[in-house]
Amino acid sequence: MAIEGNLEDMSLPNIMQIICLERRRVGLTLKRSSEQGMIYFDKGEIVHAAVGALQGEEAVYHLLSWADGSFRTNNEINIPHQSVAMRWDQLLMEGMRRIDEMARDASHAMKQMPPRPELRKVDIERDSNLENEMLLLLSELEHLCMQLSNSQKRPAAALQIMAVMVNQVAALSETSLDKMASQNSLASLLRAAAPRYPVAAALTSPDNRLNVKAVVSLYSDAAGANRTHALADAGALLTGIIESYFALLTACFRSASVMTEINEACQFFLNDLHRATSGVQS
Repeated sequence: MAIEGNLEDMSLPNIMQIICLERRRVGLTLKRSSEQGMIYFDKGEIVHAAVGALQGEEAVYHLLSWADGSFRTNNEINIPHQSVAMRWDQLLMEGMRRIDEMARDASHAMKQMPPRPELRKVDIERDSNLENEMLLLLSELEHLCMQLSNSQKRPAAALQIMAVMVNQVAALSETSLDKMASQNSLASLLRAAAPRYPVAAALTSPDNRLNVKAVVSLYSDAAGANRTHALADAGALLTGIIESYFALLTACFRSASVMTEINEACQFFLNDLHRATSGVQS
């Protein structure tokens, strides 16, 4: 099903992250005045982009500078060729870094690409509110991460804490993600993760929340050596879902500088989470 809208309502970074996280094969057409660009996605990566005479990474960087215009997805595509080699998340961060640099240097911006328009008051207010909510969430998650570190010899308790973490992030997503992003519910993330983590198929998400007891059962119901495998898969699955939600929430920011700051804070927490989960033993 094709999805269309305006970049003023949903930013290109947000669209890119959603498509990549869903690992869709899709073409994205962007139009602004007389300009038209295309970005092709396949298996969770950006494989080709073109706008005017630009192709590949430079075309993506140029399109990221568009704050207005329209977009439309198309599922029936033939990808001309691969012109993008960089991972999608690295591509996005480099594109946003370039936009920040150009905003600080107007003369340099004229040589590279059109400068990004100043943020509207409503965008500034929305960024500020989401930034405060994200920082509060990260503070709560860090507290849970400390509890997780103290539960490394109690696997069932560790999984319970991680399930609570996922539910807290899912709760924020319901109030902060825009209409298109909100379609990427917890159920959607579980389906997307199932090919890599089979334990995801055993979980449901009524009311967009994990059943904490069901998460713990992934470990407690396993027998013998299977327990170790179930624990590792469940831990990696829950961490991956948190990371996916962070990517979606971070992409909601219209200010590149705020996006970068929050992304760094999220990465700091994820590093703590990886350290805590790596010590959990069955």
